[in-house]
Formats: sequence, structure tokens, C-alpha cells
Amino acid sequence: MESNATNWWYLLNHQQYGPVSADAIVSLLRHRLLNAQTMVSSDNGKNWQMLRNTPLWENFNVTGHEMVSLPPDPGVKPLDADFEKRINGYYFHYWLWTIIGLPLLLVLVGLIPLIVATIFGCFIVYYAWKSVPNHSIGVAPILAVILLFIPVVDCFWYFWAYYFMSREMNQALAQKDDSYRIDESIVFIFCVLECIASILIYIPLIPTLIIGLVVLIASSIVGIFALRSIKDGILALYQYEKQTLM
Repeated sequence: MESNATNWWYLLNHQQYGPVSADAIVSLLRHRLLNAQTMVSSDNGKNWQMLRNTPLWENFNVTGHEMVSLPPDPGVKPLDADFEKRINGYYFHYWLWTIIGLPLLLVLVGLIPLIVATIFGCFIVYYAWKSVPNHSIGVAPILAVILLFIPVVDCFWYFWAYYFMSREMNQALAQKDDSYRIDESIVFIFCVLECIASILIYIPLIPTLIIGLVVLIASSIVGIFALRSIKDGILALYQYEKQTLM
């Protein structure tokens, strides 16, 4: 990251803001809207590093650590107070509709509540991808969700959307010295079952459809535990960001 960069971008509440000037970053520091752990970039998000590792932090030290009591910049959004409640709500509806749909699969009506559960599960996937803005996979959160519904592509994308992103989240948690870790093994099993179920759907034979139904039930049950682990990872990253901004 160049020391003479004139434009900067920063992450706040899983959102990217910018470009802003170096003076604006220092001002946000003095207003306590940013801190030493805030991730910043001088190349529009291609490379990120903690603010304390940039010349911006040196400029802040030179100008002094006194904090002013000016009102917050209206262009900067604070942490969403309802974020934790919303994520827990998505997961609650996910497992609730899954539990409702499983016994109803015997009469095929269960597909409806399972579709509803899938929608709420997509919200968890979306926010999982947003929780690590500088991940190495290089796909936007909304695209990560859309790819789960593309035939054939979905068979391998499950591993990217759930398993590899879980690994990225665990790496982020490790960097932040957080003790929580997503259970990568249960997430991997979930991906395998989802992949098998998706493949069997494309084989129009009664035996494969029956096997596919059994695998779908198994993946739905495992999914309850896998998404709970991912959900807790999202909240762990959120809590870290919340504490660093206090």
C-alpha cells in the first residue's frame, strides 16, 4: 500500500466506504468512528490492511490522540444495533421451516417449507460472505447466493459458498484472536450431501429419486447444525468489530 496515496477506502459494519482523503481518515479517527484495527485500502479494495500499519496512523499520532466531541459524519453508518437479532432470526426460521418440511416430504408438500427454509439460509450465506470483505475467493455476496441456484454449477459451488468461506471466516477469527471457530467438518459433510442430492435430482429414475430424497433429508438435518455454526461465526466477527468501535 503506497504511503503517498491520496484516496482511501475503509470498512465499517461490513460495508466499504470511499474514496476519502487522508485527512478525512484522520478526522474519522479523532471522532472515534474508526480505530487502529479498521481495515483500509488505497487501491479501491484490492488490498486491505489494518489502519495502524499505514502512514495514516502515523499522521494521527503526529496530530495527537485528543478526541473531539463533534457529531458523527452523517455519511458514516454506525454498527447496526439489530444485526445480531436479525441474523439469529434468519437462523431460527431456517431450522423451524426445515423441521416442519422434513416429515411432510412423504407427501411432497414438505418441499414448500423447505423452500422457505432455503430462502432464510441464503440470508445466512449472504452475511457470511459479507463478514469477510477481503476474502480471497473474489465473488460478491449476492453472486455467491445466486450461484447456488444455477443447475450443475450448484453441485460444486456448495463447497465454495459454505466450506471454503467457513475456512476464510475461521482465518479472520484467528487473526482477531477470537476463540470461536466454525465447525468445518460438519460444514463439509453438509456440502457433500447437498452435492449428492443435487446430482441425483438430474437422474430421472425412480430409484435415484428415492435415494436423492433420503440424502436431501440427511443434508437438511446436517444443515441445521452447519448453518448454526456459520451463524455463530458471523456473530463472533460482528462482536469483534462492535468491541473495536466502542
